Amino acid sequence: MGVVGPRQVRVRVQATASIREIRRGDCVDQVPLLANIGHEVSGVVVEKGADVSEFDAGHEI
Repeated sequence: MGVVGPRQVRVRVQATASIREIRRGDCVDQVPLLANIGHEVSGVVVEKGADVSEFDAGHEI
């Protein structure tokens, strides 16, 4: 693992999700190829950079 930068946090990911309809190809006419299809991530902060004040280790995000 790399070093956490001064304005970064490291998160232990506990759950992820993506948009199922786009992955299946249901929206091929509305979403151009090579699109960032979006995703959601949740977990717990395990490390924070020196300039981060909004989160502490143990915070669920």
